[in-house]
Amino acid sequence: MELLFCVLLFSSPWQQTHCINLSNGNLTFVPLDIPRYESGIDLSYNSITTVEAGDFSGFDALDEIDLRYNSITAIDNQAFVNSTIGIVRLGHNQFEEFPYFEQDTVNEIYIEYNNIMNFDLFLFMEMNPSVEKIKLFENKLQNVILSHNSTATVDFVRSKCNLINIHFGKNDLEFLDRGLFNGIKSLKYLTLNYNILKTSVGCDVINGTSIEDLKLAGNQITTFPDLRCIAQTLKNVDLDKNKIRILHSTFIEELTNLITLDLSRNAITCLDELPAWTQSSSLLLTLSGNPLKCDCRWEWLFFPSEAWREIRERMVPAEEVACLGGPHFLSLMPWANLTQSEICPHRQTNRQTDCGKNKPENKK
Repeated sequence: MELLFCVLLFSSPWQQTHCINLSNGNLTFVPLDIPRYESGIDLSYNSITTVEAGDFSGFDALDEIDLRYNSITAIDNQAFVNSTIGIVRLGHNQFEEFPYFEQDTVNEIYIEYNNIMNFDLFLFMEMNPSVEKIKLFENKLQNVILSHNSTATVDFVRSKCNLINIHFGKNDLEFLDRGLFNGIKSLKYLTLNYNILKTSVGCDVINGTSIEDLKLAGNQITTFPDLRCIAQTLKNVDLDKNKIRILHSTFIEELTNLITLDLSRNAITCLDELPAWTQSSSLLLTLSGNPLKCDCRWEWLFFPSEAWREIRERMVPAEEVACLGGPHFLSLMPWANLTQSEICPHRQTNRQTDCGKNKPENKK
């Protein structure tokens, strides 16, 4: 078979990176005659079913292997021995079990669009301590476990782990074990959107991480998560399309670095007063698509008149009507046009201010 070589020239005139394109070649196995000086190998869109021991051994400058769109079901643990591979792309294959292989140079693994149901996070971290990114979305993932029973051993493996980005979105996860991600200090991006999680993913699962971006959209979560343990790093939270009914100011009063909080398409009817820090912040709080009921419980949002103006204008799109409850004329009026007198036309001395019962205690 004729091999097609490509050469990528970088900024230095003396530096060359060689990659070989073997895609769309009707291959059923990995060719053994691939030159060992290649830095990139594209084997996508073939009919390879397994990756055998030694198939990718002996490469001392290999940056990336693309094995997408094959029919691979297994990878031998010794497939990458004595190689310096950085990125492995395994999306759109036929994996039913995660292919654990020992390789301490891999930085990124992409294994989306397969049929994997179980994932052992401990074994993965132990075998691939250098991995910074794992993308396991669009599988059939039901369980993520830590298989080792020794807390000391698990903590040691976590301390050596370099995971920054974990993407388990669009799977079948119903719950996560307590402490699952605890102590992964490098972790900044956690994506769990569009699973079937019913309980919040908070400090009992992510304590000791450095999460900046937490995506939980499209689940069945009913309560706002306790995120105080990552208050110093947390910037973005996506809880769109869940079943949260109540948002108290106590939930976010310590999250002073928060930039975006998306609570669109939940079941929130009202919101008690936000923490004072939000008045001078650039917080983007989105409540679009909630069954907001306009009554005196919202009066704080308009008084003093300018204090919450910017947050109010960012909460709901200008073209979206404000209220799904209250006087009929309010249900036809865009949120941005509402006034304090319309929200609460008859000021009451003992008006209700709480937007829900059983307000949580703010305990450390």
